[in-house]
Amino acid sequence: MSPQEIVREIRHRVFKSKKAELDSLIMSAKHMRVQRPYDFLSRYESILSRNCGWIPLDFKGKKVLEIGCGPVLGFGPLAIYRGCDQFVGIEPEFNDLVLTSPEIIEKYFLKVYKDLAAIYGGSVTFDSYFRDLKEKTVVIKKELLDTELQGHFDIILSNSALEHIFPFKETLHPLYEVSTRDTRFLHLVDFGNHRLTKNPFDGIYDFEPKNYFHSYGKQINLIRPAEMLGIMREIGFEAQMVAYYYYSENYSGKVCDFWQAQIKKEEMFLKTAIIAGPLRN
Repeated sequence: MSPQEIVREIRHRVFKSKKAELDSLIMSAKHMRVQRPYDFLSRYESILSRNCGWIPLDFKGKKVLEIGCGPVLGFGPLAIYRGCDQFVGIEPEFNDLVLTSPEIIEKYFLKVYKDLAAIYGGSVTFDSYFRDLKEKTVVIKKELLDTELQGHFDIILSNSALEHIFPFKETLHPLYEVSTRDTRFLHLVDFGNHRLTKNPFDGIYDFEPKNYFHSYGKQINLIRPAEMLGIMREIGFEAQMVAYYYYSENYSGKVCDFWQAQIKKEEMFLKTAIIAGPLRN
């Protein structure tokens, strides 16, 4: 990092500077990649369509919820462009200045609009689109378990969020309560360790969960694929799971007795999967 970037991170993380947070966001290649909303959704729906007959989501007139929408509203800009009535994002650390920053509006939201207009067509102007984005978007800056959601949602989304939720089952009960039998949901789950290791499962299977949490903290909940799907079905979600990809290459760790008894070998290295349902519109 350059000295300027280090100063921005100190201002952001230590002094909680909203301006420094915006500066870091503007410099982020990850968050400023304008193709992200369409890229992610189109990939996930393509995989689901090929594997389980998934019908693509129709956002028009729908009420949409995203868990962990991130600093630039995640799927929100896409959902609004495609005609949703309301987008509700859950993001505890969301910075409200994002929607008023001229730099972020120009560098991100304007370019997202141009990308979506090229893909989906339509004659709506950017001014009209961005006005809808601000008026139809609600960001709840709380953890999901502490959120008092109102009414029901037609579509519920998340992108690498479920694996970070503690406590998992208790948190998903309120989510089910704001769903109906026709609510469609799509969750991409990353079952790796979320650390910069050669293999994304390094460290996970060496220890029992309590020892892993002691060593690495509670960044991930360590709920494995079959267990997560089972919990969601037990709660009442009409859920299916489709594998995205596996990653067993370069794994050099051991598998302790706890995990050998808890997980089937064929799902041990399932890195990412999509949990979705129901298939119907």
